[in-house]
Amino acid sequence: MCPELAGWDSRAVVFRRYVRFQQLTHQQPVQATLTSLPPGLQIQGLITLNSPTYIPQPWHSTLLAIAAASIGCIFNTFFARKLPLIEATMLVLHITGFFAILVTLWVMADIAPSSEVWSGLQNNAGWPTAGLAFVVGITSSVNSLIGPDSAVHMCKFGVGRWFGLRGWS
Repeated sequence: MCPELAGWDSRAVVFRRYVRFQQLTHQQPVQATLTSLPPGLQIQGLITLNSPTYIPQPWHSTLLAIAAASIGCIFNTFFARKLPLIEATMLVLHITGFFAILVTLWVMADIAPSSEVWSGLQNNAGWPTAGLAFVVGITSSVNSLIGPDSAVHMCKFGVGRWFGLRGWS
């Protein structure tokens, strides 16, 4: 038995194993889809935009996703010592790119009155109401902000604090 569980009732053990199982079964597919599939689809989209004769097939994006995952595995295996340098470089590039895009949009944007900015809600997708269009449209933004695996982490932290398990808070 784990020393950290000594003295705890069987409910703590059951919940801990359940949460770890959920985290294990959730993290693997999430990491596979969130880290490998989008680069493959983005590359396929760029090829589609730049080559009018290209006809996208579903298996093309699958192969590109496998290539993206393989590049990540090879990179983390053979260039692990260079990761801090590359991460710092990517951080600088992300921050610089963010401000470059932000300033460009700020300078080139049309100026709208404040009332239109804060109260004008457009329904260009054909949803029955503007409120429904807002809720449907904000889903992808919220998903990218909170992450699809946040529920697993919240569950892990909540169960650990509830039972007072060490290493879970």
